[in-house]
Amino acid sequence: GRNNRVYLVDPGHGSTPYVLKQYFLNPADPRDRFAAEHAFYRWIRLQAIQRTPKPAAWDVPNRLALFHLAPGRKLNPGELTPH
Repeated sequence: GRNNRVYLVDPGHGSTPYVLKQYFLNPADPRDRFAAEHAFYRWIRLQAIQRTPKPAAWDVPNRLALFHLAPGRKLNPGELTPH
């Protein structure tokens, strides 16, 4: 989409990369996307759900989240099904 910005952060030296997400804020839109996602990840942790990207850090004033890069690959359209 065109709302949030997502960056790959590679610390180098064989370290695991991270994903940095910068959350969009539109003054005309009352939704706080950053707060909603931050709350969702807190809830996931309380439920002991393990199959999600792991947050490494939250920067509330700057609306940034740093996640451990989840292993995987981009799916092709033919691999997606409605069920």
